[in-house]
Amino acid sequence: MKSTDPATGLVQVFVTVTGKVIDVSGRFPKTASSVGPVQIAGLGPNATVARTNALSKAAETAARQLSDELNAKGFHYNFDGYTVGRLEK
Repeated sequence: MKSTDPATGLVQVFVTVTGKVIDVSGRFPKTASSVGPVQIAGLGPNATVARTNALSKAAETAARQLSDELNAKGFHYNFDGYTVGRLEK
């Protein structure tokens, strides 16, 4: 949905993001972390730029929340795609 931001006059677009990280290290998969739905607004001179800005902010917000939750639960992860698991205490 697009609208005009009254303060700046720029086009404003809202996007909604959800995300989930599944832990498949055990016998049965389980949700390790999840986020959303989170609604984020983006501004731009046209709808395409506003949507791109909103998606960029939404992705960063969701990734940060997923990462924070995984850290709080003691998961160790590496973005090489191979190293994921709980830290041993």
